[in-house]
Amino acid sequence: MEKYIRTTNLTKEEFFGQFLAKTEEIVARVHWAWEKGCSKLPTFGKEDLVSILCTTLKGDKEHPIGFNGTVYWFSKKKLFGYPYTPRFIRNEYYRLRVRRCKFGSNHFVLEEILETNVNVSAADPNDTAYFWHRNPKPETKETPEQAAMYSNRIQNPSGLFAGTDLSQLFDNRGERRSKYEFPEIRDEWIERTEKAIGYRISPAYRELLDYQNGGEIRDDSDERWLTAIYGIGPKPDSPNSLENMFDNWKNDWEYPDIGIPFGETNGSGHNMYYMDYRVVDSNGEPRIVNIDNEGEVQITFAANNLVEFIKIVLANKEMEARGERLD
Repeated sequence: MEKYIRTTNLTKEEFFGQFLAKTEEIVARVHWAWEKGCSKLPTFGKEDLVSILCTTLKGDKEHPIGFNGTVYWFSKKKLFGYPYTPRFIRNEYYRLRVRRCKFGSNHFVLEEILETNVNVSAADPNDTAYFWHRNPKPETKETPEQAAMYSNRIQNPSGLFAGTDLSQLFDNRGERRSKYEFPEIRDEWIERTEKAIGYRISPAYRELLDYQNGGEIRDDSDERWLTAIYGIGPKPDSPNSLENMFDNWKNDWEYPDIGIPFGETNGSGHNMYYMDYRVVDSNGEPRIVNIDNEGEVQITFAANNLVEFIKIVLANKEMEARGERLD
């Protein structure tokens, strides 16, 4: 039996045939929502298959405390399909009527949006659909190894980041901290990476890596576009390390070779923050740009340098590329 649904090389009827006829209700928090201009799944005649990524608040036998899922629906070209407009906002909760995939419990097809902006804190305590929100899994405690890793961490930087509270930048509370964070940076790792990618690590980037060698961004707002900053791993093929991901974005995703891709976004690979080495200031700091790689490549100014960019992030501003296009 197939583990995942098929989205290509089949008709619309065949796609729907992968889901049960029976409908059910789920309550879910949206992590990523399709919007106009975003990448889309295959086209079915005059309709496009689109989706949201979310976490359900009610589990099943295999996932008793909820699980990550994908909800699909069809949108007419140049329009959001259905008799209504299924617009989803990241980090909000929705009650949906869906049909579950026959062989993948975390795949659904959307039938109807029953309730938007669900107030989970005001829900009936007996409603198990809100169990996961009311009884969240405790934050992962820092291990002795992780504590020792940055025991000498500079709490008040005196270099380019002087006066910047970097302790508010990274989110080290969740289970996924190990996905982007690496052990304390070493000179030989930096030298190896610089040789591999063809760019020197700027003083500010090095200072940031000295503070913490990569990690997820603390998400205290509803609209935080930047999701992670790359660190440098002990090996060239360390997953999610700068060296490993540089090759991915340049060769596999065909991003322009203008500098260092250092910041992931929630754009599912179609939107990245780069250090643009075409323009470097007197401190050797490249400007920061946002690259939209969906369709025609668009490069947009974001900040004069990494220090300014990090201050924008810490100011809790919505991470939209701003200013004039540069390409």
